[in-house]
Amino acid sequence: MTDYSDVARMYNESAQNWDREEPTYWSDFDARPKLVELATKLSPKNILDLGCGEGYVSRKLATEARVTGIDISEELIKIARRKEQEKPSGITYHIGDMTDLSQFQETFDMMTSAFATQYTSLEDHSKLFKQAARIVKGHAIIATLDPESYWRWLNENKRATTYEQDEGKIFKVQLPGKNGKTTEVGYVHRTRERMEKDFQPFKIQERILIPSRQAKFDYVVYQLTT
Repeated sequence: MTDYSDVARMYNESAQNWDREEPTYWSDFDARPKLVELATKLSPKNILDLGCGEGYVSRKLATEARVTGIDISEELIKIARRKEQEKPSGITYHIGDMTDLSQFQETFDMMTSAFATQYTSLEDHSKLFKQAARIVKGHAIIATLDPESYWRWLNENKRATTYEQDEGKIFKVQLPGKNGKTTEVGYVHRTRERMEKDFQPFKIQERILIPSRQAKFDYVVYQLTT
């Protein structure tokens, strides 16, 4: 299993930049709302939210279901727990590596993940969905960067070589938000073919390409089912 301590450190250091109730970053306006829309239409009873961060999406999902969130950043979870204490929604938050789901003994009828699976190594991405299929007895809604579109944008900025050869490489960019907030985010490049092959423990029901309003690349939201 890959050591993700650098990811934890990156988000611990920028945790306050993610403390929000209104849309702030590019994906808050486009992909995250689509994830929530798809999830709520399916009327889940209990949801596992991977890479929940400070709970921005978890709180929106909790209006319809019981939510359990997990994130590797202790500082983000502190914010999430504070918000839950201030305005209870019945959300349980765990600090941990989402690529190891062995700590969860219960089953869920939905798993969600908004821009978290992009940090996993090639090997861990595949293992993650094999593990998830054992504890999720229903759907998974995954929002991520469209691999080809995002790679093209990186390549325009002289950050990449070729789409296939860059597989497995880690790219980091500065993500601008409202009120002058800028946060570094990461991306482990994998081709769309590899990514969708990793989904095989699930079935792809729908693949929705979502152009970003503010950036020159697309997002993609997958609806999967066991």
